[in-house]
Amino acid sequence: MDTMRKQFDQDLLLDGRYQTLSPLNHGSFGMVFLAKNVKTDATVAIKCIIKSSGSDTCPTAIAV
Repeated sequence: MDTMRKQFDQDLLLDGRYQTLSPLNHGSFGMVFLAKNVKTDATVAIKCIIKSSGSDTCPTAIAV
């Protein structure tokens, strides 16, 4: 599980508006991290769901 936390990229821009700030938690299905909506300046939590195979580093879905 620690490897997922090491894969976190700070200041990554998701969907053109969410800037990643810091990891909050992680589990077997993905990771939750703190982000900022750069258009509204709102702070949000984003859950990044990782494929069950674990071989891909790219998320298959994100939920805000």
